[in-house]
Amino acid sequence: MAATEHPLVTVTSQLNAICDQTLANLNADSLDVGIENLQQVLLQRQALLDNWNREPIKGFVELNQQVQKKMERIFAHTAEQVRSVREKQVASKAYRQQADVQGSFFDSRE
Repeated sequence: MAATEHPLVTVTSQLNAICDQTLANLNADSLDVGIENLQQVLLQRQALLDNWNREPIKGFVELNQQVQKKMERIFAHTAEQVRSVREKQVASKAYRQQADVQGSFFDSRE
């Protein structure tokens, strides 16, 4: 009889595969899909972690460390993208405000 894999290892393996796929697509449009999938599997994994009695699970610690490193890279990249978008929005808003001020100056001279 084959030993069955612990559910935490199964879910963490799924998370690992999603991380690999997301890392491969970091600059692609599909990044949002990867993040959404990550969030769903993270919720499943958290439920299993909450109910885990902390008995050792073969291979879990190593796999979990790999997943954590990958998620850190993904979320650091995502945070950088958000920061970049915000900087562009702020720059664009400042430009529009400056244009509005200049426009109102010329309107008042007519």
